[in-house]
Amino acid sequence: MVIIAVTYYQKRQIKYYTNKNEIQKAIQQLRNNSSLQTKVDKIQYQRFKINYDYNVDDYFYYDYISGSDSSKPTVVILPFLGGHSQSNLIRSVVKRFNDQGHNVAVLLQRGSMGTSNHPNQQKFRQVSDYEDIEILLKVMNCKVILIGYSMGAYQLIRYLGLQSKLAQQYVEQAFVSYFLCDQVIPLKIDKQKFNRFGCSIVNHVQQNSQYLINQGFEEQQVQQIIEQKSLYLYDDLVIKKLQNHYSKEDLYQSRNEEINKCLQNINVPCMFVWGKYDALTPTLPVASIKANKNLSYAQVNGDHLDPVANQLICNIALNM
Repeated sequence: MVIIAVTYYQKRQIKYYTNKNEIQKAIQQLRNNSSLQTKVDKIQYQRFKINYDYNVDDYFYYDYISGSDSSKPTVVILPFLGGHSQSNLIRSVVKRFNDQGHNVAVLLQRGSMGTSNHPNQQKFRQVSDYEDIEILLKVMNCKVILIGYSMGAYQLIRYLGLQSKLAQQYVEQAFVSYFLCDQVIPLKIDKQKFNRFGCSIVNHVQQNSQYLINQGFEEQQVQQIIEQKSLYLYDDLVIKKLQNHYSKEDLYQSRNEEINKCLQNINVPCMFVWGKYDALTPTLPVASIKANKNLSYAQVNGDHLDPVANQLICNIALNM
């Protein structure tokens, strides 16, 4: 039996769709739990570097903290654009899982926490690339709970949908949080409202500026992105680099087509959590979710990266 229901947490409506009893129970338990801590002391991680075999100049990093119970699945977190292992939102989730005995790994986006691409790296990597996820899970070689936030959620969707056989081998449960499911939204919403998210691209571009220039971007354009904090301009550069998209509309629409294909292919349990008042994720492809028995969703009355979504994810994962 499929459940579509509404519950309340701290006077905030949570609408959900699932056929799993443990998820229903976890959502209902939010009434009795305190809010997820958003102010958490800095966490002492170990940092690891992974090189690609075919190119020593191609590498990435992840931060890791060991748990007390090796029998539990490792939690792998994919931060939002501009986020990292010491972001308050990420730290609060790491602490919650680690306190319950889980090993936790946070995949660092290239350009966060002082990391970067090697200037001479030959392969062009967008922030939405998922190959680092694939390699990390192979290296860890264990069952994982995979959690993605915003841009990290987009990476997660691409990995689960385009590498479904490999994902099935490693992923026990996935959570897609505050996912920009309609990639055309940047063209639909007020440009000023969208530009407030532009600061998230600055670290990525600053840390990788020489790499981007070596990839053929003009130094002046790279500097403009940093100064204007412009996601629009960054996408313009990506379009020119990829050379198979002639406009933003073409690029964003191709992403939507890919997302729809991915939603059909996901073959591991995956829950979408998003905010009703989030300018970037106001809607979800509910029909596509209901068409795949592995997918479920929950909607909270929150904005982008609202901590209630984290509380929900933690409750569900720890009750599985």
